Amino acid sequence: MRAISLLSLLPLCTAHEWLDDVGADLSCVASSVDHSKIVVAAVGDSITVGATCRTWAGGYVKILSDVLEAAHPGKYDVRDCGLCGHDAVRKGHGNAKHATYWDTPAMQNSLSMKPDVVIYMLGTNDADEWYNTSSYFGQDWSDLAGTYVALPNKPKVVSMVPPPYGNTTCVGGAGSAANPTCLAPFDKNCVINCLLPKLVPQLGSKIGLGAPLDMLSLFDGPDNTNKTLMPGLHPDCAGYTVMGEYIAKQLFE
Repeated sequence: MRAISLLSLLPLCTAHEWLDDVGADLSCVASSVDHSKIVVAAVGDSITVGATCRTWAGGYVKILSDVLEAAHPGKYDVRDCGLCGHDAVRKGHGNAKHATYWDTPAMQNSLSMKPDVVIYMLGTNDADEWYNTSSYFGQDWSDLAGTYVALPNKPKVVSMVPPPYGNTTCVGGAGSAANPTCLAPFDKNCVINCLLPKLVPQLGSKIGLGAPLDMLSLFDGPDNTNKTLMPGLHPDCAGYTVMGEYIAKQLFE
């Protein structure tokens, strides 16, 4: 009989178990931030939270915090402001399946903590209902990122292209030759693997962001996805480790 992993018995996106861990406090609470350090706020969805790999055991934000603490003790205060199942689009902009990140306590706290660095990755959940959210995504994604850009303390805002979802061959531009918008027929994989990697850099450039960190390429997407590290919509624990170490190197070292 095949052994069942204990991780497989957990909900896809549990609460932030790291609150009970002996490691760093990653909670998205503005009042507890240490401004004598460089404050890093990770804004996103369940991939930011670390779904499928209990975050205290290795979600990418936990890995990032651990790597930075080992390299530069006492220099960084890293906070996980991810929310499972949340969209970049505003409420009522086609997001019938998922809640909006706008106006959530996580958003308010991530703004109030006046971060020095913001790591911004949303879009995977928007892709789940792209047939509605596509009409609003560009403006809402940009406006949300822009709220961090506009903070008086002028943080460095870095966007990320989400990881791949399965394999998709992106032919002749955005989607495929037969389905360039990923809408007719609707194809979630196509949106994540073919459209978002083009949209995120374009949208970021328009509001003054630099080139995004490319999680799609990191996991060999769109057509040769490393399914050991990316077995589904979320990385596994080893995949989150790869993400955290990569982000630490690219942004801070």
